[in-house]
Amino acid sequence: VASEIEAERWEQVQEAVKVVGELAEVFGLAKEAKLSELLAEVKAAREAQLKAAIADQDKLVDKVIGEMVQADVARPLVKRMLRIDPAAADEAGIKKTLGEMLAQEDIKKALADVFKAYLITPKTNPQVFVSGGNIIKRVVI
Repeated sequence: VASEIEAERWEQVQEAVKVVGELAEVFGLAKEAKLSELLAEVKAAREAQLKAAIADQDKLVDKVIGEMVQADVARPLVKRMLRIDPAAADEAGIKKTLGEMLAQEDIKKALADVFKAYLITPKTNPQVFVSGGNIIKRVVI
């Protein structure tokens, strides 16, 4: 077969076989491993790499939001609204994007309306009455 292939092409084929063998060793497979096994290992490694990158970016986004958004209860909502350009996924880019988003009047109004300080009152007991700040409990004698 080698005599029928050009010398340059034969060198490329030999180099490819060598690289495949080295990749198989890197992924803990035998040099004689099938290409499908090697491809599956490469795909799994890439998937793990992408998951790690997403987790790192998620931690960075949480850190920036924690610094820029005061209300703890608003942070998950702000995070869901935030759209980050992958090219600007560093801390400065996230801060810029978040700052621009929070500066928009409609976002400010929406967050202010959603997170107003509502008076939280406990469940009432029919035997207990609140009168002018005093708690009065009705007792049967």
